[in-house]
Amino acid sequence: MAKKMISISTEPTKNFGELLEYANILRDSCDFLHCDVMDETFVGRDLLSLETIKKINAHTLIMLDVHLMTNDLKNKYVSFVEAGANILTIHYESFSSEKRLLKVIKQIHDNGALAGLSFKPETPLDKILQMVKFVDLVLIMSVKPGKSGQNFLSETYEKVEKLNAFRKNNGLKFFIEVDGGIVPEIAEKLFDRGVDIVVSGSYVYNSDDKKNACLTIKGEKN
Repeated sequence: MAKKMISISTEPTKNFGELLEYANILRDSCDFLHCDVMDETFVGRDLLSLETIKKINAHTLIMLDVHLMTNDLKNKYVSFVEAGANILTIHYESFSSEKRLLKVIKQIHDNGALAGLSFKPETPLDKILQMVKFVDLVLIMSVKPGKSGQNFLSETYEKVEKLNAFRKNNGLKFFIEVDGGIVPEIAEKLFDRGVDIVVSGSYVYNSDDKKNACLTIKGEKN
C-alpha cells in the first residue's frame, strides 16, 4: 500500500509567528506544509504572499506544498520555486489557454519543483484529464476554494475514483491530493480510493493534541 501523507494547511493560523510555531511543532508528524496563496480576484480573499513563502522557508525545514489560488501570475511562477516551494500547484481556471498552462508547468519543472494542477469543484474532471500526464500531482478541491472550515463535498469520492482509474489505466504516476473538510473518517475513505495526500486545516488546528491528530488522519494512531 502506498504511503498515506498529510499536508497541514497554513490557513487557520492567525499570524506569521503562530504559523511558524505550528509548522515546527508538526514537522515530524506531517509530510508537508500546505501554503495557500490567494488573490482577491480569484477567490475573493487575499492570503499569504511570495515574501511570506520566503520567510516560511527560511525558518522551517518542512517541505512546502504551495497552492496558488490566483489569476495567471505571468512571470512570477519561478519566483515561488526560488522562494522554497517543493510542490507548486496552479489552477486550471487561472489560464486563458491550455498552451499557456503547459508553458507554466514546464517552467516549474525546469526550475526544480514538482508541478501540481488543481481545479474548482464546479469544473468537470473530464476537462483536466488531458493535462494530468504533464504534472506530478493533481489536487482535487473538496470544498469551494477560499475559506477554511467548510464541509466536505461528497461528490469528491466519485472524482477520486475516476481519477485513480485514469491514472492506473494510463500507467501514470502523479500523486492525488484532496483539500477541504478532511476529518479522519473521510481521510480513510479517500486513502482507500487511491488518494496519496490529504490536506487538513481546521481538524488538526483545532485539536488539543495536534501531533496525534496528524497521525490519526494517516491511520497511524487512534
